[in-house]
Amino acid sequence: MEAAVDLATAAGDLQPNCYEALYARARTKRELKQYPSAIRDVTEALKMAPNNAELTRLLARMQNEQSDSITQ
Repeated sequence: MEAAVDLATAAGDLQPNCYEALYARARTKRELKQYPSAIRDVTEALKMAPNNAELTRLLARMQNEQSDSITQ
């Protein structure tokens, strides 16, 4: 999974305004339960694609999952 994070990071380095790279990295970090970092990535992606419904849904899901993980 860490390799997937590295790959998405490299893609973002090649195309800095590519929200898809941030989206891919955020999804991988979510799987690793790295919620704060994943949420930062999605928030940055939303700055590039503010009307993207999937990014908005992903952000809400991750915020809920982070909250649930804290209360358990």
